[in-house]
Amino acid sequence: MPSPRAYTGRPAYSNQLLLPGILRLLRSGCRWRDLDWPGLPAGVTYWRRLKFWQSKACVWPVWKLLLKLLGRRVDLAAVKLDGTLVPSYRFQSGTGYSGKHHATGVKVSAAVDTHGLPLAVKLAPGNTADVDLAEATVKRIRVGNRTRPKILLADRGYDSRKFRRSLRQRGIKANIAERQYAHRRKLGRPPDYDPVLGKSRYAVERTNAWMKSFRRIHFRFDRKLPMFRVLVQLACVVICLRRLVN
Repeated sequence: MPSPRAYTGRPAYSNQLLLPGILRLLRSGCRWRDLDWPGLPAGVTYWRRLKFWQSKACVWPVWKLLLKLLGRRVDLAAVKLDGTLVPSYRFQSGTGYSGKHHATGVKVSAAVDTHGLPLAVKLAPGNTADVDLAEATVKRIRVGNRTRPKILLADRGYDSRKFRRSLRQRGIKANIAERQYAHRRKLGRPPDYDPVLGKSRYAVERTNAWMKSFRRIHFRFDRKLPMFRVLVQLACVVICLRRLVN
C-alpha cells in the first residue's frame, strides 16, 4: 500500500501503524474521533490515509492480487450474482430511494465464486435495478488470467434478454429463473433453468451477510461514495485474506 511522502516537517505515519485503526473502524462501525487514543495518531489521520488510498485506487489491485494468489482455489465453475441495499442518509453522492426495501441507500452488486469468495462489486444508487448492474459486475471478474465463469447463477431480478444475450456472446451459460407474470405470459421458448443448481445461490447471500458483518458497511455514514466504496473493497480484501490464511 502506498504512503504519502512528507518532504518538509514531521514524517508521515507508516501504514503499519494506521492500518489496525482503519480495520477497527471497519469492523466496529465506530466514528473516526473514537480512534483518538493516547499515544496514537488522531482519528482524522486515519481518515486522511484512507482518503489517500482511495485517491490512488490501490485497494482494488490488492484485492485482485489476493485472488491471483489464491489461484485454483477460486472456483469459477458456478459464479453467483446478487445485489443488496445498504441503508444510508440522503447524501447527494450515490444514494437513491428503493421502493422494494422502502428505504434510501446504496445498491451493492456482488459476484462471488462457488464457495462465496467475493470476486467483484459494483456500487450504484439504491433506486438502480439489479439487472442494470449485472453486466458491469460480471466484466469486473478477473482471477489471474481467468475472466470468464462457466455458469452464472442469479434470481428472477436478472431475467433479461439483453443480459442473457451478453452472457451467451461471452460463452457463459446463464442459469437464471424466469419471471412469472399474473396477467400475461412471455412469448418464445422458456430459457433453460436448473432448479437444483439454483439452490446453491445461497452463497452470494452469505457473502452479503459477511460484508454487512463489518458494521461500517451495515449502514453508510460516509458522505462521498468513493470513500464508502474503498471500505467495501477493504472488507472484500479481509474476506479473501481469511481464505488465503486458512
